[in-house]
Amino acid sequence: METVDLTEPKNSEVLSFKEMIDVLCEFFEVVVHSILFVRDLYPKAVFERRRKYNLPVMMSRSPELNEYIVEVVASLRPWLEKSLIERFGVVIADKLGEPLERFMIECAPARATGPRAATLADIEAGLRGCLLRLNAADALFEPNPPGCQFSIVAYTRGQQEAAQSVSWLAAADSEITSSVPSIRPLKSLDVGSLRLQLYVEESSIKQKRPETSPDDDPEAKDADLGPDDNEIVEDDEENEGLLG
Repeated sequence: METVDLTEPKNSEVLSFKEMIDVLCEFFEVVVHSILFVRDLYPKAVFERRRKYNLPVMMSRSPELNEYIVEVVASLRPWLEKSLIERFGVVIADKLGEPLERFMIECAPARATGPRAATLADIEAGLRGCLLRLNAADALFEPNPPGCQFSIVAYTRGQQEAAQSVSWLAAADSEITSSVPSIRPLKSLDVGSLRLQLYVEESSIKQKRPETSPDDDPEAKDADLGPDDNEIVEDDEENEGLLG
């Protein structure tokens, strides 16, 4: 999946800061697709197998959904270049909009130079480890109820002006924060100028419901592929983040 028209650096080359942002944006896209597949937000037939970071990954075949994900991630680039993104992720909510799971990537402020120079091979090895843990996460959590929806969220460091190409909305905590969540760290990455932490919050509300698989409800298989109203951004000025 291409998000920018650039000549890709060779595996042995040290990445520039701009190239690092390119890699990070592409990783965000892959993560969103992986979450939607792993947590059954859409029918399995919507996805197809691709390879990224020398690893099989599942990517959507829906042009509308793919365009939506690309546009949302692209709108974050100006903030990423200024190290203003604190967290990025996907919130899965039930039919009533109650958050059930939050798959989050916490981003420490990017460093101009890391403890040692990082090549593309170094970065991809780390991102591959993150995706392996993400793909295995399905076994760690209870199934979600039928008819779930998702939102893509971003936390910024301080109040930021939203990108004009995407209608980001400020969100209240109750709209995207899980109820008494249990937190499961999945993977940390610290290589070159890139420092990430991948974790999942699972709401306690799920523990009060009978286990139900999306496969049990035909309505879940007919979910609308339209991405309308799935964009939320929350500004968090006080929390410096786990890696900050």
